[in-house]
This record gives sequence, structure tokens and C-alpha cells, in this order.
Amino acid sequence: EKDSIFAVAGLQTPQITFHMNLTIRTKLLAGFILILAMLVSLGIFMTGQLSESNTRLNAIVNVSGKRVSLSHEILIEVQEAGRHEKNIILEKDAARKEHYKNRIYASLAEIDKKTAELYELADEKGKALLGEFRSTWNGYRPALDEIIVLALKNENEKAFALSLEQGSQAREQAQGEVGRIVTKNEKSMEND
Repeated sequence: EKDSIFAVAGLQTPQITFHMNLTIRTKLLAGFILILAMLVSLGIFMTGQLSESNTRLNAIVNVSGKRVSLSHEILIEVQEAGRHEKNIILEKDAARKEHYKNRIYASLAEIDKKTAELYELADEKGKALLGEFRSTWNGYRPALDEIIVLALKNENEKAFALSLEQGSQAREQAQGEVGRIVTKNEKSMEND
């Protein structure tokens, strides 16, 4: 063995070279597997993070969208109540007056329901604005009840005068307050 070509050339024997190559292969393979494992774990981590971000974004959009939708629906119901108030005063037929009375009270119930829903979703500023609206709207309701009673008794002149004096002012104020809520919610949605 001492006289082999490898010994003369000062090289190691083929067995040692094969063993060193195997070690290099093993090291390269281990490094490749390690890098692959890191990439897979990074991919899993990033997928989880993106999924969580998507869930948060959907929640923000859903809450903001719901706020905007509810505030618009409240505004529509306030306008509906005002329209039906005018209709009950102008109507001559008792059955149609009863129909408008029912429509007014249906709008009032929807306003109460949607206001409560919106209050649950609102931030502090939104709750303050809703408080102002509720105060105005609750102040208007006794006048509206009186307008309905007068209209059902066919005392249309008194009902119309009350509607012009108290009803018109309260409705305009309530619509302005709901309008501010709508604007605030739309801006909040843009900022989310």
C-alpha cells in the first residue's frame, strides 16, 4: 500500500476520499433540508399571519359597513315617519288614516331598533351623537302622538299647525343629527 499511486502522489486512498465526499454530500443535503424546512415553516407562519390580517380586515369592514348601513337606514326611517305624518294629516279616509298611523309606528319601532343596534357598534363619539339624536327624537314623539290623535279626529288644522311648529323643527334637527352620524361613520369607514 505504501507503494500505491496515491501514496507516491501524496494523496489519500480512495476509501478516505469517498468518506470525505459522503460527508460533504451529507452536509450539503443537511443544509438543503434545513433551508427547505425554514422556507416551509416561514410559509406556514406567513399564511397564518395573512389569514389573521384578513380576518381583522373583514371584521373592521363589516363593523364599519354595518355602522354606515344602520345610520342610513335610521335616516330613511326618520324621513318615512315625517312623510307618513303629512299623509295622515292630508288623508280624508279613516281607513287610510289608520294605515298611515300604523306606518308611522312601524317607522318609530324601526328607528328604535336600528338606533339600539348602531349604539352597540358605535365608538364614544358615535354614542354621543346617537345620544343627541335620541334626545331630540324622544322629545318629538309626544308631539307626533298628539298629531296622530288630532288627525284621527279629523282636526287636521290643529294637527297641521302642531306639525309645522314642533314636528318640522324636531324632524329637521333629528335629520341633521343623523346626517352627522352618517358622515362620521362614512369617514370612519374610509379611515379603517
